[in-house]
Amino acid sequence: MFDDDQAVLQPRDKSRESIFLGAVVHIGDESQSRNVRVRNISSGGMMIDLPGPQPRGLLVIAEMKGIGEVRGQIVWSTENRAGIAFEEIIDPKLARHTPVSAPAIPFYAKPVLSHVDTSRRPGLGIR
Repeated sequence: MFDDDQAVLQPRDKSRESIFLGAVVHIGDESQSRNVRVRNISSGGMMIDLPGPQPRGLLVIAEMKGIGEVRGQIVWSTENRAGIAFEEIIDPKLARHTPVSAPAIPFYAKPVLSHVDTSRRPGLGIR
């Protein structure tokens, strides 16, 4: 963990990724995790939609696609949002990770069509 005021005293990272990303967070001593929306993320923290104000310094464990599990604490909170400072630096660009598409079928694996009948439309059966 880090000192309660450490995250507030450090200058904020100016490069934030504005993003709408889903995350599952576990806050403090709550027994249930919550699904939340991440509004923006940087290497040192994130802003999430979170109903109701939360106490400053509360432990947060967040699970995000592309990033994995991240631990931090609440550094500010309003009626519907909260700022989380991470314990460790992350790469926020991983949150924008796009799924890898299926590789193209190589030429040698494609079927060979020796005869193509162009007199009728493909897909129509003969009656």
